[in-house]
Amino acid sequence: MKTSILSRTILAISLISGLAIVNGCGKSSSANNNPVTTTSSTQIYYRRSVTGPFVDELWNVSDDGSNDSKVNLSLPASLLVNYEDMAEVSKDGKTIVFLAYVDNPRQYGIYKCNIDGSNVKPVMTDGGDYLALQSFIDPSSILFWQAKLNADIEVYRVNLDGSNKQKISITLPYGITLSNEELMKVTADGKSIVFITQTTATGAYSIYKCNLDGSGASPVLHESGDANITLQDVTSGNVAFYRKQINSVNELWSVNLDGTDQHKINISLPPGLYLQNKEMAKVTGDGNLVFSTANADGSSQAIYKSKLDGSGVTLVKQLPVRTDIAIQAVQTVTVK
Repeated sequence: MKTSILSRTILAISLISGLAIVNGCGKSSSANNNPVTTTSSTQIYYRRSVTGPFVDELWNVSDDGSNDSKVNLSLPASLLVNYEDMAEVSKDGKTIVFLAYVDNPRQYGIYKCNIDGSNVKPVMTDGGDYLALQSFIDPSSILFWQAKLNADIEVYRVNLDGSNKQKISITLPYGITLSNEELMKVTADGKSIVFITQTTATGAYSIYKCNLDGSGASPVLHESGDANITLQDVTSGNVAFYRKQINSVNELWSVNLDGTDQHKINISLPPGLYLQNKEMAKVTGDGNLVFSTANADGSSQAIYKSKLDGSGVTLVKQLPVRTDIAIQAVQTVTVK
């Protein structure tokens, strides 16, 4: 009888142990397969121009305001950096592309470097009289335009090793021209170019899109003659953000690339602050806006961030007085 009871006890313990093992291999395993928590860190790259003497520098700052630092470029003494016409950061966060020039006679070129400013190399040095960097197409090629004095803009693409420079011929309706100096963006899928045009007769601005080879140009939206617009960014969801200026007042607007849902982004800024001109806003990889502001006379400028709808405005960085800034690029890194 005692042996029987002992046997049953051992059997019961074995069964319970077996169930515990199965349970541990099941439910516990399921618990270990919970989604991994991720965090995003966004770096904001911006042009910082200091007066007296006037110097263009490239800086970056985290979107929480920390780690504000200059990107130190090791350039020959004869080479001068020009950030006014854009510096761009590749989507993989490894490469900065920027404009620089030599004087006497002035000759523009496109250069590249590592994300920390090291290993500067030329991409192309025959930029002509006017050159403007526009957008990365993919991590190994970029879009830009160049022009000779009193000549029309010509759009090109080139690989970062300087090879395969190709002209992109965009056919527009009669009386419509590419808007000089305004940003062009390549969509996230690398298939389309979004850009600003101007009507010769009225001066009215429009947003157009075309295929990467320049074909199939079509309007996204037309603005009235009294509105000046500049393209700011295009999201992976094919939404264009653009600055709209009427009577010297800057507003941020968005529109889908199919022309729908055009609306103003209502950003509630602190009293006395205004959105800047030109390169003022970018969309981060984690779905926020970063933008630059200035006071009435432009002497005090700052970088702010918000949600895409303009809510949740937060100060990122207040710049020293008489420092002019322009946001160039944002790079969001997701960490597991």
